[in-house]
Amino acid sequence: MVRFMKPFLVLLMMMTITGNHTVAEEIPLYQLNVRLQPDTHTVEGHVTLTFPAGNEIAIDTDSFTVTGWSLNGKTVSSLDGIRRKIRNQSGPHVLELDYRKEFSDTPGGNVVNSSAVMLLSGWYPEIHADSRYQLTVTLPPELTPVSETDSVLLTANHVEKTVYFDFPHPTPGITLVAGPYHVREEKFRDITLRTLFFTDDDNLSFTYLDQARDYIDLYEKILGKFPYPLFSIVENRYPTGYSFPTYALLGSRVVKLPFIVKTSLGHEILHQWFGNSVYVKKEKGNWAEGLTTYLADHWYQEQQGQGAEYRKKLLIDYRNYVSQEKDIPLKDFRQRKDRADQAVGYGKAAMVFHMLRKEIGDTLFFAGLNKIVSREKFRTISWQDLEKDFSAVTRKDLAPFFRQWVERKGLLSFHIEGPNVVYRDGQYRLTLDIRQE
Repeated sequence: MVRFMKPFLVLLMMMTITGNHTVAEEIPLYQLNVRLQPDTHTVEGHVTLTFPAGNEIAIDTDSFTVTGWSLNGKTVSSLDGIRRKIRNQSGPHVLELDYRKEFSDTPGGNVVNSSAVMLLSGWYPEIHADSRYQLTVTLPPELTPVSETDSVLLTANHVEKTVYFDFPHPTPGITLVAGPYHVREEKFRDITLRTLFFTDDDNLSFTYLDQARDYIDLYEKILGKFPYPLFSIVENRYPTGYSFPTYALLGSRVVKLPFIVKTSLGHEILHQWFGNSVYVKKEKGNWAEGLTTYLADHWYQEQQGQGAEYRKKLLIDYRNYVSQEKDIPLKDFRQRKDRADQAVGYGKAAMVFHMLRKEIGDTLFFAGLNKIVSREKFRTISWQDLEKDFSAVTRKDLAPFFRQWVERKGLLSFHIEGPNVVYRDGQYRLTLDIRQE
């Protein structure tokens, strides 16, 4: 969901790596203080970016009106001046800037108006590096904001409301949604569960909270502790079905569908483990959608004895929608754009995880998933990292399996040779050879 646009300001920073984990103190701290002005569809913000000196980092300011810069507490008049100072001074550095941006409420884009706010990318000057985020939002009192966060702190009066969000984990970026929500909240174990629905749909909150508890209970038994202390289910006026760290964003038409709580809700909650705490290195292939499809949509059918029928449907969809021109290897799947992409990135990938489970057995398969959840948390990983983790658990070289199914297009190509039928003692005996290309 994060975009990077040019031109941008190149800063210098350093991130210390121990093993494959970033040392927390060396991760940039991005503090963002914004004021939402729905009447003018505008966001005004102040950025405080704290980072150590070292390698290059990019900050996008191209689409924003920047009204002021400072570096280490001193006003700087030009971008070139900032670059020179960063190169000539030791870190850490504190870069501050004020910006303003107006949004046009175009379909599918960012929205800031009196009935809804949806800011998913390009709404603040983004940096090309994982950071820790602290977000402070000031907005009209009738709107309630939601963002990635471990905690929420609210102050309000009759004129405006200010909400503070803290997400202390490295992440590529953050989002912001707001609306005139009715908020319901409860504790489940050590997790705060919330629904933020519009008044007309508030009666659905109880069903969603009940089902959320069931899904979290199910997946904690399989994968271990829920990744975050807070999880919100948020209604949106626009047709979305997204999962972000600590919340799911579901369109109004979707939340009203009776089957959603039995299917899509569990899928989005499972994404809190795969995609939203173990991140996806999309340039190497989006593995999370296939794994989530397998452990959610397919899993629910399997528990009802209909797993084979669900897998058959995945194969039929692949045959129906994936032509030779449309086919891609899993390593090239990024996100769903059409039915062919879905049949590959969701369906075929789910089948690959099913084959892996059958190959190594349930015990090692789920041990591998637990290793991934614990070892790779807040890291961005690829299919190759999954291969290494499963190989370590099974003590078996799984590279040939992953290479065949992730790096190559298509399904198995095989044909039958030498069929022979013999009738004996009232029964037919069929023998044949199956040859795989």
